[in-house]
Amino acid sequence: MPRPRRLDIERLAAAQLAAKLAGASAGRWWKALSRTANSTTSGESLDSLFKEAIESLKVALEVDAVAVLVADDAGRELVARVATGLGEETTLSLGIQAGQGVAGWVLGNRRPLIVADLSKVEVASPGLGGSGLRSIAAVPLMSDDQPLGVIYAGAYERDRFGGTDVSILELVADRLASAMERVELFETERAARLEAERLADRLMRTQAVTARLAATHTVEEVAIALAESLVEGPSGHEIRSTSVWLLENGELAPMSVATSGGEMPRLKSLSLGGDHAIAQVARRNVGLFVADPEEAARRFPALGAAFPDSSLAVVPMMLHGHCLGVLVAVYRRAEEFDAQEREFLSAVVAQVTLALDRARLSAAQVQVAEVSAFFARAAKVLAEGSDLADTLDRLATVAVPALGDICLIDVTDDDGRITRMVARHGDPSRQALVERLGSRYTPEEGGEHPAVTVIRTGETRWSRRVRDEFLRSTTQDDEHLQLTRTLGFRSYISVPLRSDGATLGCITLISTTRSFGPDDVRFVEQLAEQVAAVVHKARRFDIANRTSHILQSTLLPRRLPSVHGLRTHTRYVAAAEELEVGGDFFDVVELPDRRIAFMIGDVSGHDRDAAALMGQLRSAARTLVGRVSSPAAMITALQDTWECLDFDRMATAVFGQIDPENGELALASAGHYPPLLVEADLAGFVPVRPSAPLGVPSRAPVEWRGWLKSDQALLLYTDGAIDERGKGSEQGMLDLAQAAVGSGGRLVDLTAMCDAVVAALPPQRDDDVALLAIKLEA
Repeated sequence: MPRPRRLDIERLAAAQLAAKLAGASAGRWWKALSRTANSTTSGESLDSLFKEAIESLKVALEVDAVAVLVADDAGRELVARVATGLGEETTLSLGIQAGQGVAGWVLGNRRPLIVADLSKVEVASPGLGGSGLRSIAAVPLMSDDQPLGVIYAGAYERDRFGGTDVSILELVADRLASAMERVELFETERAARLEAERLADRLMRTQAVTARLAATHTVEEVAIALAESLVEGPSGHEIRSTSVWLLENGELAPMSVATSGGEMPRLKSLSLGGDHAIAQVARRNVGLFVADPEEAARRFPALGAAFPDSSLAVVPMMLHGHCLGVLVAVYRRAEEFDAQEREFLSAVVAQVTLALDRARLSAAQVQVAEVSAFFARAAKVLAEGSDLADTLDRLATVAVPALGDICLIDVTDDDGRITRMVARHGDPSRQALVERLGSRYTPEEGGEHPAVTVIRTGETRWSRRVRDEFLRSTTQDDEHLQLTRTLGFRSYISVPLRSDGATLGCITLISTTRSFGPDDVRFVEQLAEQVAAVVHKARRFDIANRTSHILQSTLLPRRLPSVHGLRTHTRYVAAAEELEVGGDFFDVVELPDRRIAFMIGDVSGHDRDAAALMGQLRSAARTLVGRVSSPAAMITALQDTWECLDFDRMATAVFGQIDPENGELALASAGHYPPLLVEADLAGFVPVRPSAPLGVPSRAPVEWRGWLKSDQALLLYTDGAIDERGKGSEQGMLDLAQAAVGSGGRLVDLTAMCDAVVAALPPQRDDDVALLAIKLEA
């Protein structure tokens, strides 16, 4: 019998193996592997499939090792994916080029390969060469004509593999390749879906910013809309805080800040030539993206302290090659700033740049139109003004908001003392704040206020930016400083009022919304010429129309009522004859309930109008005295009817009521000096709290109540009695108290007391003096 050929033996072995694999267990294995392969859609499940496949093959083929090597995208290099029966170091270190070694040959030729004796061929992997395997069967993993990798089985015995083994490996390789194709398809689809979602998110974020910007009209609105939309809009889950810095006159000023958590540090303007990273971005016109939180904290210490563990993006806002400003965005975590995010920021900045350009162009057009119409309106105002105060106030109303937001006009008298004639705000809702500024904080002589410097030097002063240090040096106290901060001073221009070579005062324009430039200075200087002409003309008119003080005396009461239990005495001393008449007045009225109402006051100004208004005010007070219940109610009634009475000036006054039976006393002051309470060798001022002068909006007046004793006298006076202009109010009040005390019995002699007060006055006075003394009868 002939000896069987080796090929027949191999076929027999293959047939036996095939029969074995055809059994029920093999069928179940193949179905499970196919089912797993068909459900594989991710990299994780593909790894599980690979592991299941090689473990099953190892058992099914009864081999010692099985491995799957995956090719790179170009199909030129194999990288180990999974293996069983080989050392871990072999699996991790394997990297085989196409054509190199057994697996490289299979990959390059895209055909199966059986190596009967591994020692007879070149092995690319040192680990595989030292693994003890003696034979290998390897097949490619193919997708159409594209190789995806190689799967091979190895045995410790030589000549272990035949065609059946290769067929089984090819079947498994086909399932694995299908699974790899499916995973790649799913990954591509998933990547496309994620990309679409990112694009949709970017579009939605950009649209949110664009929508906010479309409703803006000013530069400030643009900055605020940008900062808030990035924090509050769809991008708010990423961006924690934003700030917008606009470049103007060589400085980067923080225009708006928005944050969704944490307190934003106080930001200060930066010089464009400085070393700060924000200034460098604006100067170089190149964005800065700091992904590492530690580096962000180092380069931006203030922001890093406020928002730890954050990354930052600093993007310049460019238009026609010029930088308009910088956007700073603080992200909640370490942001990689991929191409998508950078494109989003670039798109946002492009929209903002156009909005800024539109807003600035619109603002410039509006300003030119307003300034062009200003001088025509100013000429009309000059013709309509009734007096100096009215004309200046009208001019100031025209000046805002055409030239600025706040207009202050200070005028000097013959002695160089400064009077704030006008304090006008373009926004009626903020007028009360400016009136406080005008009534309480007139520039002090010798101080650092720009108006004082301008009046002293006769030269214009202005600044593009009002810094906090400047405000501190030019304000009188903390309340004054806080008032300027509340009003939001940003830029100012102070121009002298000059006529015939003399400086008559100063006009100051303040902006709370923009920075003044040289063109603004020229416009204000033109306005100052008209204002100076008005002041000069008013002074000449007042001198030419001095009126006799007889007019004033006829408007005062000829005699006071005789009241049982009460003594009164009055004195009126006119100022020097060459000066105009004033508006000082006093009166005493007996009420139906036997109480006595009394008053003393002073109408602002020294002219015939002041005297006439004094007579009208005294008549109005007499009319109201029987209809109000208290001095405070009298002030409230006069304030409420001030416009109806057509009074166009302010007045200060003290109103009081006294019961002659027991000396019960009530006092209220409308911006007037407090009455003096005099007794034996002692005098003190009644602590009545003054409200605002009549004609100036104020809170409800506060009333003082007490008693006048039989050994005391109450002295009411006008500001001429303390020589306010010559000595100052504080020293004048001390001199008045000293003169009233006198000596001996003169304290209870009202006539002697008034004589002593008048005798202590300087002979040359620039203001009238009115005195009203009251005392209970013994």
